Amino acid sequence: MELSQDQDGTAKHTKISLVYVLCNYLTILHHSNNDRKR
Repeated sequence: MELSQDQDGTAKHTKISLVYVLCNYLTILHHSNNDRKR
């Protein structure tokens, strides 16, 4: 039971990390696009 709980917690943590990285990536892309327009 403990092992499955650890795996579930790790999976949730990984999903949150992926979303965080995606948001940062989109923000960087947005800023780089604005820089090109100037």
